[in-house]
Amino acid sequence: YRGATKSIPEIAAELGVSAVVEGGVQRAGDRVRVNAQLIDAATDEHLWAETFDRRLTADNVFEIQSELARRIASALGAELTPGEERRLARRPT
Repeated sequence: YRGATKSIPEIAAELGVSAVVEGGVQRAGDRVRVNAQLIDAATDEHLWAETFDRRLTADNVFEIQSELARRIASALGAELTPGEERRLARRPT
């Protein structure tokens, strides 16, 4: 939906979801900044937002992704199952 002119509620309706994650990524050298926000689709209200500033390496790129997923789940009040936690902790080969 990058560059789309649709509203968050319209996008959420198309996807069949109650909340949407919106954000962006900036990279400078070996640094990465990820801005993420969780938006309630019905009210268009921001439920959570956070900026992640990290050194980007081949070893931690998936750690950043996992941390973001955990924070979003927490903001939604979701409890990850042990299997979901294992998948987030596992490093792809």
